[in-house]
Amino acid sequence: SLNIRLDVNNCMGSYEITGKGAIRISPLGCTKMCCDSEFAMNLAMTLSQMHTLKLKKNKLTLTGEGRILLELLE
Repeated sequence: SLNIRLDVNNCMGSYEITGKGAIRISPLGCTKMCCDSEFAMNLAMTLSQMHTLKLKKNKLTLTGEGRILLELLE
C-alpha cells in the first residue's frame, strides 16, 4: 500500500513493482479537507503517472510523466 500525507489531507493507494526498475502506482484517493497547497495536490496527482524507479543509497527517483526525487534524511 502507499500512503502520503499532504499539507492537510491524507492520500492512499497501492503500487506494484512490475519488473526491474518498473513500477505501477494506482491513482490515489485523498481526503477532502480544506487547503492543501498546489504543490501537494500536483504531487498526489503525478505519482500515478510514474512508471520507472531507481534507488541509489538514500535517494529514490521516480520517472514517467515528469520526475520525482525523494531523499531519505536522517
